[in-house]
Amino acid sequence: MGISAQITLCCISKKESRYSFTNPLRLICVEKALKLASSLLTGIVNFFLFGIYIVVMKRLSACLVILFALLQYRLWSGENNLREYFVLQKQIQAQKFSNAKLIARNKILKEEIADLRGGTEALEERARNELGLVKEGETFYRVVTGKKQNRFPESQ
Repeated sequence: MGISAQITLCCISKKESRYSFTNPLRLICVEKALKLASSLLTGIVNFFLFGIYIVVMKRLSACLVILFALLQYRLWSGENNLREYFVLQKQIQAQKFSNAKLIARNKILKEEIADLRGGTEALEERARNELGLVKEGETFYRVVTGKKQNRFPESQ
């Protein structure tokens, strides 16, 4: 026999007032009824909460899928996408290479400046090569190489 049948039988078999709890059997019936009502209420609340939980989880899952799709769109075709990132990485590498060449050139120029300020040999070499200057007591010979040209082409 189930709990609800026992409660019904217990309450029907006694002819006492509904609100009188002097009979211990009646008290047991009320306790069982309260336990049953409590468990039913707990079950109903759990059912609705679980239903709400499912609805919330579905909405949350949908929001996460939409967010993931938006992030994927931005990654592949939005502003600052992956393709642009790799192009910029190549440009950065090219710029670093160019900077390294310029740094080496600047180092050579700084050494040359220090040499010009400190010693006379570098200054002398520059004067000879770029300006064509000659020291006193030196003889300058210019050697011209190239095709020999005849001054009088008719005589041939």
